[in-house]
Amino acid sequence: MKSRILTAIIGMPIVLIVFFFYNTIALNIAISAISIIAVYEILHTTKYVKNPALLITSMLFAGVVPFTQMGVLKEMFTVIVMAYIVILIVILFAKHSTLKFEEIAISFTCAFLVPYAFSSIVFVREIQTQTALHSIIMIFLCAWISDTGAYFTGLLFGRHKLAPTISPKKTIEGAIGGIFFCIIVNIAFTYIYADVVSKGDIQLQVQLAALLILSFVGSIVGILGDLTTSIIKRQCEIKDFGHIMPGHGGILDRFDSILFIAPFLYIVLQAFPVIKVI
Repeated sequence: MKSRILTAIIGMPIVLIVFFFYNTIALNIAISAISIIAVYEILHTTKYVKNPALLITSMLFAGVVPFTQMGVLKEMFTVIVMAYIVILIVILFAKHSTLKFEEIAISFTCAFLVPYAFSSIVFVREIQTQTALHSIIMIFLCAWISDTGAYFTGLLFGRHKLAPTISPKKTIEGAIGGIFFCIIVNIAFTYIYADVVSKGDIQLQVQLAALLILSFVGSIVGILGDLTTSIIKRQCEIKDFGHIMPGHGGILDRFDSILFIAPFLYIVLQAFPVIKVI
């Protein structure tokens, strides 16, 4: 517990700085760093990929993805993907005696899906203007408030296992508590945000129904993300994806819920915004 608290104390200022500069390239850089480490963890720590050239190439590609909506990279995206594929094929030809095709397929899938899921945070900023910061923070609230609420609720009231063969410590009571706290915190944050921003030239209106539904479903999606990474760890017989965050494990251990929540909210918020400019 002490190490988790210490990591949170050190990490929170970094997160707040990124939020403050969310409308700059700093957000892209932060997501790029997270994507590179996450791809390393899911390919190397799990031992799915053992070839160094394949691992490094996949990490480099993952680091580029968060910038693909910017300037010339947006126009060259297809070229970048094709270049990555060509390099994978070259590596396969060069190491065909020891390199299995499964490693190529897993590398491509993870290096494509993982950074794209995280990059949904950047994409939210690109499609929204006045409300982008709220949407980005909401992604993290759905993940981390749900996780914290579930932990303490489960600690106090947990009796019935949620998925005993996947994650034995998670309980149904904890999941319900996480969802409840997620909804309450999102409501409080959204109304405070709308009130503060509306004091300027922009007037914002909270769509309560959309906020309630997206907070509820977002929390559930986060639980699915957590359980999915738990399945991967259990099948690979590892406790954590890494040790970069003492008390939490690796990047994927801390950001597993966001891996699912970010693309979910990016898609749904376009059709059902929780805040409207009036």
